[in-house]
Amino acid sequence: MISIAVDFGVSLLYSRDEEETAAILKMLAKREQMGNKREVNPHGKKSTSTLPEQQEYLVSAIADIGPKAARNLLLHFGSVEAIMKADAKELKKVNLIGPKRATKIRELIEAPYKG
Repeated sequence: MISIAVDFGVSLLYSRDEEETAAILKMLAKREQMGNKREVNPHGKKSTSTLPEQQEYLVSAIADIGPKAARNLLLHFGSVEAIMKADAKELKKVNLIGPKRATKIRELIEAPYKG
């Protein structure tokens, strides 16, 4: 439970007994059914990070790009903008970026948004 709370930032709710658990679930269900829902932020709380940390965070938000691969991309290309402009052939030159990851990065950048 500590790992869930600390590593993933998930709030844990505690209850004394079954009745309190039921009351909590009822409140959560009621809140979910309200018409004026707030959008959920997939990134959680924003912290005051340094510029390099923010750049790493942005690049690592790409699917299958972890912190190490993000740092490698940033060190190789020098900026987020240069990563976004790189073609798949250039991306594959970076340690931890193979053909599949390079293709996924280009697909993400080039695909039209269909929100």
